[in-house]
Amino acid sequence: MATFSLTNNGHLLGRLRKGLFDFVFDETGNKPIAFDLANSPFGNEPFDGDSDICFDIKTGTFADNFEGYIFLQPIQEELNNYLFPELYSDEYIDEIKRRAKIIGAETNIYFGIELRNLNRTELLDNMKKEDEEKRWKDL
Repeated sequence: MATFSLTNNGHLLGRLRKGLFDFVFDETGNKPIAFDLANSPFGNEPFDGDSDICFDIKTGTFADNFEGYIFLQPIQEELNNYLFPELYSDEYIDEIKRRAKIIGAETNIYFGIELRNLNRTELLDNMKKEDEEKRWKDL
């Protein structure tokens, strides 16, 4: 889980709980950790990780929305292509296109590529170009 709130089209809106999670991880040395949300103070925090639903009282807490939390490193250190290339199958690309059509986002840029030109080869080539770039340049 990222430590910031993100819109469905990739706009960064701010850090979860106004930076509380980041502050706690930083204070404890930014060591990788995984834990159940239901048994943690984080789990009781109101969920604000999705801008589309975070102001709805029915959204509940982090524990209501997720079972666990995995922290690997501070988000500002994350590289742009941090995911495994094997995850980006042709079926995955087709699913992105299908969902974009449903929400009327067919002209958006995905992974630095116009959706109509998005394919597995272009995606992986683009990821290789950005190998050392930080993913969240605005942080």
